[in-house]
Parts: sequence; structure tokens; C-alpha cells
Amino acid sequence: MGHIVAVHIKDTKPGVFKNVPFGEGVVDFERCFETLKQTGYCGPYLIEMWSETTDDPAAEVAKARDWVKARMASAGLLEVA
Repeated sequence: MGHIVAVHIKDTKPGVFKNVPFGEGVVDFERCFETLKQTGYCGPYLIEMWSETTDDPAAEVAKARDWVKARMASAGLLEVA
């Protein structure tokens, strides 16, 4: 697994790459995280999101972070307190 230096996390729908909240797209994050765990990846993760429709970007970022962390915990990548 020595070739992956960072993982960018973004949800999408077929042909739609903007304004797709985490959990509303087609990406199977738990499976991706399980695979990364099995391969021993322990580098950084970067949440990518594009939202032109929110009134509170900071709240959307916090919501996305919490959603992603819950999926990472389900895959055994981290413990959620």
C-alpha cells in the first residue's frame, strides 16, 4: 500500500459532482474504508464537498465530518467517543 499518500473523500451521483451531500450519492464508503483498513493504509483523509446551496457552510462541513467519521468507525478505522 506504499503508493497511496492521501485519500480524498467525496460523494457523487452518476454525472453529478456538485451539491451531493454525504450519504445521498452512490459511493460505498464503508466498503472503501474497510478495504483501506485491510491494506494497512494509515495516511491522511481529506473530505471534499461542493455546496452552492447551503446558508451555513461551517455547519455543512461539520455534518459531513461527523457522517464520514461514523462510516470510518463502522469500518473499524477509528473509535468514536
